[in-house]
Amino acid sequence: MPHLWAEGQRNATLDELADMFRDGRQAGEYRKFAPRVMALALMATLENVPRELMERSDTKLETFTTELADLFDHATRKDAP
Repeated sequence: MPHLWAEGQRNATLDELADMFRDGRQAGEYRKFAPRVMALALMATLENVPRELMERSDTKLETFTTELADLFDHATRKDAP
């Protein structure tokens, strides 16, 4: 039963993220993209980064976090630089 609860929580979080991205698009803050796809990409990142950082102690945290922030910034940015 705990796995059902966890799956329900994950799905609720995905729905909230998709809503956030949808709202940002409607407000003109983001470019056009599929909110659910972006939510899944962000959720996958959030789920996998801790493991990556634990398994690779040589990771330069500042570079890693900058790269991730840039990735999502470029993926959602309304106006490309």
